[in-house]
Amino acid sequence: MHLSGFTDDRYDTDVRQSGNDVTVTTASIVSYLGILTRYADRKSTEYFNSPLRFLEHILTFQFAAKMPHPSLEYTTVQPALDTYPKNATRNNANGTDTDVLERLKIREICEGWGMYRDAAEWQNYSSMFHPGAYITTSWTQGRLDDFIASSKEGFEKQTPHGPFPYILHRICGQTVDIQGDRAISKMKVTITCRIMLDDVEMDNEADTRFFFFLSKHGQGRWGVNFMTLLFDKDKMVPVVPGKAFDIPENEAKQYPSGYRYLAWAESKAGRPPKMDLNAHGPERDILYAKCKTWLEGGEVKPNLTGHDVVQY
Repeated sequence: MHLSGFTDDRYDTDVRQSGNDVTVTTASIVSYLGILTRYADRKSTEYFNSPLRFLEHILTFQFAAKMPHPSLEYTTVQPALDTYPKNATRNNANGTDTDVLERLKIREICEGWGMYRDAAEWQNYSSMFHPGAYITTSWTQGRLDDFIASSKEGFEKQTPHGPFPYILHRICGQTVDIQGDRAISKMKVTITCRIMLDDVEMDNEADTRFFFFLSKHGQGRWGVNFMTLLFDKDKMVPVVPGKAFDIPENEAKQYPSGYRYLAWAESKAGRPPKMDLNAHGPERDILYAKCKTWLEGGEVKPNLTGHDVVQY
């Protein structure tokens, strides 16, 4: 059974997709019946004692196959092989114990993003970066001083009904590659945003990967030159159980799958989101290639697929 790249060799048959129309074959019906049977084991009275109800669910599954499968928007594929920085040291698989200390220094620097920024410790936050560093997020892009100024302005607008969400970062681990006086840190971060939508308090949670481009300057000091991120997935949930807010599907689907609901909310708040930060789009390999270029001593421009305006 083949469905846009997914292969199941148990069935020698196809599901051919053209737009939103899918030809459902015998194999797919068998698959649906298997799902129904397992579900019916738990609700045998409701389904097996009601043939019409059972038939209804068979038809429902067949109809559902005509709709785009949501999981197809979330894929995990190995990065392009030519983006791998093979000469960098990482995770003690190569290099020396001294390299481990350097990676720990870098990790401490990058973890400051959530600790310092979320607490508005701007002096400490600034210490992570080299002067003139460039920061790219979904809601703003610019030099370090501009980012701090925009963040301060946003914090001042954090009222229950204000346009700027209450944002926190959960740091979930990271890896560090070092090559000479250049380094790349990839840090797993869950961004949480508390947002008020028509008097309904909602939390957006976005699973992301932060990318820090670092270099070592005089006296052996590491600092961040450029930071950006990719979004893997997000969701919007009510803070108060039982409350709900209906997000129009036709509006949300206009945004990249990795941060669909966050981007929708940012747009509603009057901050058009940056649209090329999707971990499931071409920008991922473009960013990985930039990481390799950086480690090899090359020049890197911050933007991913849009117009590049700044160069390091």
